[in-house]
Amino acid sequence: MNKNMNMDTEQICTIKADDAHKIRIRYWSAVTDTQPTASSSPRAIVVVSHGMAEHSRRYAPLGEFLGRHGFMTVCHDHRGHGPFATHLGHYADRDGWKKVWQDLAQVIEAAASRHPGVPIVLLGHSMGSFIAQATLMNRRLPVKAAIFSGSNLSDQARLSLGKVAARGSRVIFGLRKPNPLLHHLSFGHFNKHIEQPDTDHDWLSRDPETVSDYLNDPFCGQVGTTQLWLDFLGGLQAISTPSNVAQMPAIPYLLIAGDDDPVGHHGKGVLALGRLLRSRTSDDVCTRLYRQGRHEMLNETNRQEVFDDLLQWLVAKLDYTDQQAA
Repeated sequence: MNKNMNMDTEQICTIKADDAHKIRIRYWSAVTDTQPTASSSPRAIVVVSHGMAEHSRRYAPLGEFLGRHGFMTVCHDHRGHGPFATHLGHYADRDGWKKVWQDLAQVIEAAASRHPGVPIVLLGHSMGSFIAQATLMNRRLPVKAAIFSGSNLSDQARLSLGKVAARGSRVIFGLRKPNPLLHHLSFGHFNKHIEQPDTDHDWLSRDPETVSDYLNDPFCGQVGTTQLWLDFLGGLQAISTPSNVAQMPAIPYLLIAGDDDPVGHHGKGVLALGRLLRSRTSDDVCTRLYRQGRHEMLNETNRQEVFDDLLQWLVAKLDYTDQQAA
């Protein structure tokens, strides 16, 4: 998935969170004739919030594609993720969920400060989509539109049961060690609807190369700690509460997912999230389910179709918000 990439457009910078945690940000510049744009601002900045057990480097193809069309793409590694993680699979000992959404807010604010007047779009995938929702609920930010990939509307009863299992299993695994039981309870059934899967992670994508790259990546697929799961499940409970959803800004939202994605209950959870957003937040909510697509539509066999759809939506919505501002 990383073939034929122009590495000159990719750079890394670091900012510090309030607790001195180093937030490492990978970004891809807007390009003209394969060179970074120096004299003009990008059309917009797409801030990406990546998923669980992966990292920012996996969004290079998207960053390269958007860069060729004048967009800058920014993606940081969430706490407990990526090559610079101090404790892989662990947000923090305390207040981990709050810290990860605050980190994302700080990345957005830094992008806005360094590129004044440039529109910002927030794109969150899977866990990153949930962190993005929490960020929008808790902080007023200069975000013009939001895209949620591989997302879901979680069931409160299931989340409560998950927290009971997490609290019970901490006696065995502790809070800072990987918890394979919770990992299995969360991901173990995701291949169930795939006939004769080749790996335990075929639910990610129909593309064997994507799955192979994921399995061979030392910073993908890590097992989260008990504390991470307690933080994550508590965060899901908060963002699934309608009164909290109502705190999100009335901006355009795009939900993309495969209709064979187990995370979104094969489209049902994604459609439910779209309905909730439309009833509580914004009348501009678009949901796109891709036939036979699995969890990572940005890495699927039809990824170019998905990239083109994202670009078309971005241009349409940014033009619309510009006209409203005028």
